[in-house]
Amino acid sequence: ANVADSNAPYDPTDVPFYWELGGVNNLAVDLCQCFPIRVATSYGDNAMGNPNVLEPHLVPGDGNVCHAYNVNLGTHSGVGKLHDLGFGNNVIPDFVSSPFLPEIASLFTETNKGRVFSAIPNTAARIMWTYNLVEGSM
Repeated sequence: ANVADSNAPYDPTDVPFYWELGGVNNLAVDLCQCFPIRVATSYGDNAMGNPNVLEPHLVPGDGNVCHAYNVNLGTHSGVGKLHDLGFGNNVIPDFVSSPFLPEIASLFTETNKGRVFSAIPNTAARIMWTYNLVEGSM
């Protein structure tokens, strides 16, 4: 079990993982304007920086103070890159967000467990987003 039990006491080695539902995630954007942290999110860019190393880059935009790793966790290729380049063993972001719950949860380790949380948005919008995502991938 590489995901912390929600009833377990907080452990500083746990990594917050925001499971994006509904296709829109402003939480990472808000965090980047408040905290100088390292994030791995769907706002990352798979093409940025050295393709063979997970490296944080300053997030462009007015007021941003955080660094995003060069992976887009809104894509399967970004999740694969995160896995291939040592997430959970060599690289531990301060915050992770992605719509891919099982794929990301499997990357956490016994030492650095994921602490999953989410917010349930408008269900009609979420259903339409999921439908459009599935239709677009076929």
